[in-house]
Formats: sequence, C-alpha cells, structure tokens
Amino acid sequence: MHGFGVLGRAGSWSGARLVKSLLRLVGMLLFGLWASPVSAKEPSAAELATARRLFAEATALEASSDWKAAAGKLKNALAIKETPGLRYHLAHCEEQLGALVAASSDYDRTAELIRSGAPAPDVEPLLPLARRRIDSRVAKLDIVVPPGKSALAEVDGRSLPATTLGTSLRLDPGSHRVVVRAKDEADYRAELTLGTGEHRTLKVFFREGADAKAAQAPPDAALVTGGPGGPGGSGPPAPVHNDHGSALRTGVLIGEAALTLAGLGVGIGYALARDDASAAVAQAEAAIPSEDTRKNVATANEHFDQVVRRERIGFITAGASAGLMVATWVFWPASPERPAVAVRPSPGGALLFARGAF
Repeated sequence: MHGFGVLGRAGSWSGARLVKSLLRLVGMLLFGLWASPVSAKEPSAAELATARRLFAEATALEASSDWKAAAGKLKNALAIKETPGLRYHLAHCEEQLGALVAASSDYDRTAELIRSGAPAPDVEPLLPLARRRIDSRVAKLDIVVPPGKSALAEVDGRSLPATTLGTSLRLDPGSHRVVVRAKDEADYRAELTLGTGEHRTLKVFFREGADAKAAQAPPDAALVTGGPGGPGGSGPPAPVHNDHGSALRTGVLIGEAALTLAGLGVGIGYALARDDASAAVAQAEAAIPSEDTRKNVATANEHFDQVVRRERIGFITAGASAGLMVATWVFWPASPERPAVAVRPSPGGALLFARGAF
C-alpha cells in the first residue's frame, strides 16, 4: 500500500506537469498567431504585369496632361499592389485636378511607405517639395463656436468630428457650405468661397433675442455688445472725434487709392503667373529622373514659392490700403459740418452712432 501510494503521487505529479506543458505550448502558439501580422496575399505574376502596364499607360496620359484618366489607371494599379511610386503619381494627378486635400493625403501615404522601407529613389527627392507646394495652396478654415457651446459641424454634406471645431480644417479652394448645429439652437448656415492658400476663421453666432433687436437698429448704427451704460440712454451723441477737410486729406486719399491699385495689380499679375509656375513644376517633375531633373524641379519649385509670396504681398497691400482709404474717408470728412461718433446705451448692449458728411 505504501509503494502504491508513492507511485500514485508520482503519476499525478507527472500528469500535472504534462498538462502545464501543453497549456504553455498552446499559449505560445496563440501568442505567435496574435503577434504576427496576417500577411496580405501577394499578387501573381500576371497581376504584377497588369499593374506595370497600367502604370505605363498612366505615365503616357500624364505626359499629355490627361490627369483624370491617369488617376483612374493609377488607382487600378494600386488595387493590385501599393508602391510609393504609384501613390506619388496619383497624388500628382490629384494636385493637377485641384483635389489638394486628397493629394496631400496621398503624398503623406507615400512618405509613410518610404519610412516603412519601400524603396523609391525616383520620387523620394521630390516628395518634400511636393508636400510644401500643397501646403502653400490648400485652404484652411477655422470654425469657432461661442465659449461653452457644444456643437457639431458639417461641411459640404460631410459630418465632421467634434474635435474639428477650433482646429484648422484643410479644404480645397472653392465654394463650400457649412452647417453648425447645437442643442436648443437654430442651425447656423454659411456659404463661403476660399481662395488658394487662404486661411479663414468662421465665427459662429447662433440667433438669439438680442440679434433680432440689432436687426431693427437704424441703417447707420452698429450694435456694440458689452458697451458702457445701461438701458434707457437718451440725449444727443457726445462727439469723440472731430476734424475738417483739407487739401491734405485729398492728397492722402489719392495716395491710398494709388497704393490700393498698385497692390491689386501686383496680386493679380502674380496670380496669373502662378499657373505658369505650377505648369513649369509639373513639367519638370514629369521628366525622366536624373540629377539635372532634380535641379530643374528645385528651381521650378523655388520660382513657384516666390510667385505665391509676391501674390500674397500684393493682395495684402491692396487690402490694407483700401482699409486705410475707407477710414480716411469716414473719419476725416471734407464738409465743414461737425462730424461725430458716439455710443448710446440700449437694451442688450449699446449703439454706435456716426454722424457727418462722409
């Protein structure tokens, strides 16, 4: 009995060890299956040949500036096998078609593939210039809602995540429809047109009772919220600025008008030149890759950047000069009548009045 008992305990211990070993082996196998990525099915030789043919056809279409057809060929090739070269050429076609946001996404994907080890010696040197060029052309929109207000936005029928509000939304230049919704508020709707490289802030104001009162204000009055005083204010406006017209005023207005026209001329001129500069970049990039090609691409991109900068300087100068001209016209009247600007309290805020010959 004693020997049987020893053998029984030894047999039980060996069985437990065997079970533990099996469990450990199964665990290792399961971990290996979980940790190792499921490899995608490699395309066959025939499929790779089809992808090469599609790429060759897309390259020929790019050379003839048929960007839409070339993009279709490249998408079909990418469905077979994704490579940095195919993704870069698709982004280039999208850029020429004006789909700048899609092009930016595909340029970023190209960089991601290269970082993961995919070789692309023909497009890798061109990628930083292309991404910088896209960044200078894509439009950006900041949608800002009142503090403490929870809202959701929709642009061109596409719902945006709540985290989008307060950040720069990248959009293609052109017309866009914006809808902002908040609980217990009427929808805020706006239609706007964004220019190339424009960065605009859209401040959302939901309609409330104060807005209806403001709509009934006199045509020459503007509502100034948070102004001094309280309801029931009366009496004539107290003038806060006064000056008489003079020959100097006329000279200043002429100078500001001339500067506005000059700025517009520069801006429009370089806006027209931007298309030629962009075409030069595209032509340089479409050439067979070589050391001279890379230099030509760098030179073309540098010229494109200079054109964009000068275009912006021209339009900014025109806008600033026009603003100064309006301010001079309004606040420096030529009439001997005493002009005045005053604040009068009103329910819900204050009214800013301007009086005089303008």
